[in-house]
Amino acid sequence: MFEINSFMDFEKHFLDNLDEKLIVCIFSASWCQPCKNLKETMDRENIEYNFQRNTKFLYIDVDRNPDLSERFDIKSLPTQLFIKNNKVLDEIVGFNYTGFMKRLNTFSRNQSF
Repeated sequence: MFEINSFMDFEKHFLDNLDEKLIVCIFSASWCQPCKNLKETMDRENIEYNFQRNTKFLYIDVDRNPDLSERFDIKSLPTQLFIKNNKVLDEIVGFNYTGFMKRLNTFSRNQSF
C-alpha cells in the first residue's frame, strides 16, 4: 500500500496507472478505529499481496491531505474509492469487509470498465 503524503504523491501514483490497474483509494485517519480495523484486516488477509498484479492501493490520511479529501468529497471514514480508467466505479463508506472484497474481486478482474 502506498501512503500518500501530498497531492503530488497522489498524482504520480494515480497518473502512472490510469489505464492499467484498478486503483483503490483508502481515505483514513490515525484516530479512526474502523480505519485501523480495515488496515489490520487487509494486512492479516494479505489483500494487497493477493491483488498486486492488477490493483494499486493508495492510503490517504485525511488530516495530512485535506485537498484530496475535498476533491473526492470525503465526509466519513473510512471511505474506499474504486477507480479505473479515471472513473470512480464505486465507493464504500465505513468498514464493510464483505462489500470491500466483493468489489475488489469484481473490479480488479474485469478489464472492460
